[in-house]
Formats: sequence, structure tokens, C-alpha cells
Amino acid sequence: MHARSRFRVEISREGAIARGWVVLVCLVWSCGHAGDVGNLDAAGGDAVALVPPVPRHETFSFRDGSNRLVGDLDLPDGSSPYPAVVFVHGSGAVSRHSDYYAPIAGEFLARGFATLIWSKPGVDESTGDYLKQSMAARAREVAAAMRSLAERPDIDGDRIGLWGISQAGWVMPMVPALREVAFVISVSSPGRTGEEQDLYGLDNELIELGLSEGDRADALDHRRQLYQLIRQSADYADFTRRHQQWVEAMKRRPWYPAVERRTNDLFFLDFGFSIDRRHFEFLSINLADEINRLAVAPPQLEKLNMPVLAIYGGKDLIVDPHAGAEAYAKIPRINENPDVTVKLFRDADHSIRQPNEEGRLAFAPGFLATMGEWLAEHR
Repeated sequence: MHARSRFRVEISREGAIARGWVVLVCLVWSCGHAGDVGNLDAAGGDAVALVPPVPRHETFSFRDGSNRLVGDLDLPDGSSPYPAVVFVHGSGAVSRHSDYYAPIAGEFLARGFATLIWSKPGVDESTGDYLKQSMAARAREVAAAMRSLAERPDIDGDRIGLWGISQAGWVMPMVPALREVAFVISVSSPGRTGEEQDLYGLDNELIELGLSEGDRADALDHRRQLYQLIRQSADYADFTRRHQQWVEAMKRRPWYPAVERRTNDLFFLDFGFSIDRRHFEFLSINLADEINRLAVAPPQLEKLNMPVLAIYGGKDLIVDPHAGAEAYAKIPRINENPDVTVKLFRDADHSIRQPNEEGRLAFAPGFLATMGEWLAEHR
């Protein structure tokens, strides 16, 4: 598989391959928001037409430290051992029962791949707390899932790959024994640091609010101060005192009334007005830890030396699609990986959806087929 030699950047309007903080600070890598696709309705377009009946389904559990993770393992038709796709969630309290995943898993099953999707720690029957995980801890969890899956006689342990979305872009390159990963499909994954990515999404929201360029710059600077508060706070009580001063200073800004009116918006949840202890601890782990300090480190894409398919939506307001695509496009120059494909669906959003002819959000035409065909080429 790794012997293939090619590099492609693809831009598509129709999907056909063509060369060419709550947080309540809602960071793309810290919590659920409108960009977290865990509970989105994926109906419409080719998403519905291509979902086959699940041939065989079973509950699958594995352990990662003291946590017991419970998921769904679906097996395709045909003879075993099967290649497999392990799903890596984005941010938030994501369940294996998410409707968003069903058409994607169905496409992979139709191509002869088994699929494994588990609920995050603390969600459904899974034990633990996902907010106590660093990105490195999430990566170790993925590795534990792969090891457990590879022990099955009906799974080909040499052909287990990863599919991940959004926050998973930081997680997948950190998976221990990454050389054992057969392939990676990355959807809407960041190419920037955590702080840069958060500010990108926030700036898009400020533009929608109609703020002037000067007010937007000031609001973004104020947001940066919140990162410093989290890093500098000794504990949650210390942070609470500092945070209150930060909020009071924000209330004196000329742009504050516009922000305050949007505090119930799922995408722009509270602009950091309130951060509970659990989210403070999560942010502390991922901002202050020298290994997991996402605010100053972009995803470790140079580690991806297996076949890679990176997909972006051109109208993604949460993850910068152009920065992400450029980061993945650099992989061949960094580590000489000859098998990297970057695909941009111009009219799609963070979840690679766009309005269909009926005006309903549906997967971009060709999104599922693009992944399925790419997988078929990499069996």
C-alpha cells in the first residue's frame, strides 16, 4: 500500500475527483458546538441512497487504563479477515449512536471494510470523563481500540486505518505506534494551533455580528487574554477570581452589547462568560501541558507517512479549510509521503454538508463516494 506514488490536490464543486469556548468557551478542540457533528442530521443527497443494510452488528468494548469504552462494530459481507476503519471523534460528548456517522459507516461497509465507533468516556455506557483527556490521552485510547480490534481473527490487523473529523486532526498523528495505521481519512481537521483555530472561528462570528475591523481586533485580543488566564491560574478558585475581572473588563468594551446578545447561540456559546470546573481542567491540560500544549503547536502532520485523504468544506467557518489543506499538501515535502490526496468541496461546511435542491442540509454530492472510492483503491 505504501509503495504507491502520487500526490493530488482536488477542488470540486460537485464532488467528482478532479486534479487540479460550555466553554462556556467554545473552542473547536474543547467542547460541543454547532461545528461538532455528533448529533447532526445527515439525511439528504447521496447520504440516504448509499446506506446499505448493516450485514452484521455487535457491541464491542475495550479498555484504556481504568476506562471501559463501549462501541459498535459492524462487519461487511464477504469472507474475513476484513480491513477496518476506526472512527475518531471530534470535540464534545459524542455518542456512537450519532446519526451523522451512519451513512459514512454504510459507505465503508459497502466497500468491504469493518467499522468501529465507540462512545467517548462518560457518554452512554463508556466509563470515564472525556474532559479529563489531553489529545495525547485520546490518541492512546485510539491505539487501545486498534490493538483490541486487531486481536480478532476476523479482522486483518495489518489493514486497520483511521477516519477522523475536526479535533481528531490533532489526535490521529499522536497515536502511538502510528506505523501500524494503514491509512488516514481526515475530515475538516485543523492545520493551525488550537489558539489560532479558535480565533478563526470567533472572527467569523464577529464578522456576522457586523463588528468593525477595529472592534473585531480588540475582541480577539481580549479572547487571547483568556488563554493567559487559564495558563497562569494555580487552580480553579484562582481562575474564577481572575476570570471575573476579565468579564468585567469585557463589559466596558464598545463591542460587548453585540456579543452579549449572542450568548445563547450554540456556535458562540457565552464567549467565555462562564467556564465550569470540568472545562477549566480540560483547557488547562491542553493549554499548559508541555506535551499537549495545542495553543502553540499545530497538528503533527509530519508523522503521517501512510496513505492520507484530507477533505475540507470551502465554507467551513469553524476550521480554516485553506490553512488545513495547505498543511496537508506540505506532507510530501516534509516526509516524502508519496500518497496524499487533499480534496476541497467548495460549497460545503464543517461537516461537509451544503443545501440540496430542497434547501435542506445534506452531504456534499460525492463526499461519501470520494471516501469509498479512495478506500477501495487502498485495500
